[in-house]
Amino acid sequence: MENENKLKKGTFEKISENLYKINGNEVPFTNEGDMDLIPIVRDIVEQGKDVVLENYNSGKSSYSITGENRPITKLITEITEFLDSLPIHRKTQKNGTCYYEIENTELAFEEELIPLVEDIINKRDVSISKYKFQKESYLINNKSVPVNDVIFEIRSMFACWLEAWKVDECHYNIKGEEFHIKDDDVEIINKLINGIDESNVPKYEQKKCVYDISGNECLITNLSSYIVFLLCDKPNFDDKVAAEIKEIYLKDKIDRNKKEFAKKTYCFIGTLPEPILTVIRKGEKEYNEDSILQLMKKLKSNTDSRFQHITPENFVNTLKKGMSLSDVFLELIFEETTEEEMQLLRQKLESEKTEEIYYFIDEETKNERLKFRNKINLDDIYDTLINNIQCPQYKPISEFDLYFIQAVVIVYHEEYEGWKSKVEIEGTINLDLVSEFYFGEGYRNEVFSFYYNYYEGKCFNQLFHAMNYGFIKPEVMKKYVIDRLQELELAEYVQKRYDEYRKVTGGGKDFCFYERLDIIKVGKELSRYYANLPNGEKNYFFTRMCLSDVIDNVIPALKSGLDVAAFASLLWKSKFFNSSIEDDRFTNFRDDIANIFKLNGIPNITDYTVGKLKVKGKAKKLRGQFKSLEILVEEKYFT
Repeated sequence: MENENKLKKGTFEKISENLYKINGNEVPFTNEGDMDLIPIVRDIVEQGKDVVLENYNSGKSSYSITGENRPITKLITEITEFLDSLPIHRKTQKNGTCYYEIENTELAFEEELIPLVEDIINKRDVSISKYKFQKESYLINNKSVPVNDVIFEIRSMFACWLEAWKVDECHYNIKGEEFHIKDDDVEIINKLINGIDESNVPKYEQKKCVYDISGNECLITNLSSYIVFLLCDKPNFDDKVAAEIKEIYLKDKIDRNKKEFAKKTYCFIGTLPEPILTVIRKGEKEYNEDSILQLMKKLKSNTDSRFQHITPENFVNTLKKGMSLSDVFLELIFEETTEEEMQLLRQKLESEKTEEIYYFIDEETKNERLKFRNKINLDDIYDTLINNIQCPQYKPISEFDLYFIQAVVIVYHEEYEGWKSKVEIEGTINLDLVSEFYFGEGYRNEVFSFYYNYYEGKCFNQLFHAMNYGFIKPEVMKKYVIDRLQELELAEYVQKRYDEYRKVTGGGKDFCFYERLDIIKVGKELSRYYANLPNGEKNYFFTRMCLSDVIDNVIPALKSGLDVAAFASLLWKSKFFNSSIEDDRFTNFRDDIANIFKLNGIPNITDYTVGKLKVKGKAKKLRGQFKSLEILVEEKYFT
């Protein structure tokens, strides 16, 4: 939109004596002599063309528009260039929706959000409590956004420049916090907080900058992240937590291993299909009372007695849940029912109250317009539900939330340990996904629950319970649980947790989440490749000195076909191995190594041979990363 403002009619609106809105941008006229310029600026904007300076009664020889005095003869040019630097904001309203075009950004949102959007555009500090929003979510660009996320959603569409919060030289006040940032670092921070030129981010990761007047330093990427945190309008929490969050950001105190683990476990639970999550979440007692399959058993045994042992709410909710999971669910419950009658039942289930639906089914059954199947096949129902399962859309937890959770648990560690002891004794663990930590009273318990389940991985205990009591069939475990754990690289961890769970509980079925490599079996399969000692016997040095570390540390680190080929090349060239076997064909050796170490599921292994430079380069990296590989080949192999 370069030069779009020039010679185009715009809008000039008076807000107060010294504040005007030009093309949607708020412009103050506060300097001495500014009031004389208002008529000139207004006419240029509204006429969309240069004006004749002689028509105005200007009594000065020079004026300042951008902070530098210019002669009166340059005034019109100066004003035009200044106006051209302001992006045009186009706003229209229609049917309760406001449409904004701002620079290259298009924004459609509900009219109730207009004051918030204009405050963000004009770089004012905003707080969710200021606007008294009445709804739980709002449509922004046709996407439903929770009310507590609307500020972040809207702000993310506009660039945020540090200059908007500049007080004076190197002094910035952002959301009430003071920063001392050198001019050389401002440009970098502007790029980082706006996601500009992300390809250059790695070069900033080790750069330090001063962030306060006392000369305290931090990584420039950490300062940028903290500024983004402040701009996201997280509500005020107590001073201890706020101070800890600042420490975590600026002094890099985040526990990265725990943070990454929490992201994975949260992702695992958050992407489980709802029926499986429900089974895991409820536990044995609740499951037996109101799961779909148990209700179907009650339904089957009580058809003639008109469901006297099933509450209307449970029965109707079961039908609603089943219908939402499968289009043919109702046909598995009812038979000899007309298409019109089935459609009417669907409409009732989608729109009416529980009591009215239950009464409708009762009446239709009496009049034999609805007929329950004489034999309800639970396996058919189960298979239908499972085959129609869809995983929910996953919204990952933000970095801000993860930092906040850790800060709360650090500050209130003793309270957390007390909370944990209490809930473990009472068995009252809530696995419901928590999406909001900041609003309302009692957020501390929600944070404790999240930390317990996802940072400490205790959510898996409920998975083990559901699995051992047969609530989840093996084929479902394989399709939706085990494969997902492997994708997220959690399978080995969960296997260790399950082994501990069995020891503590004294029970549990044998179950394989993660197939460990058997060191004896692997050593035996590798031995045919081992070189011979002078006395003619096999050299078992690799098995004795390297294999344990290779299985525990090296193999889990091999993620790509290039990794596997590079690992195989180190063995191939090692003096402990006999590379003359298999007719000197590295490809055969590479594929056999992949099979022995169960790496053959990694794609694109066959794309890499020992002669490729990429393979040699990767092998050099692996050798430097693991001591057990360093002794296989000498450094000269890579020259």
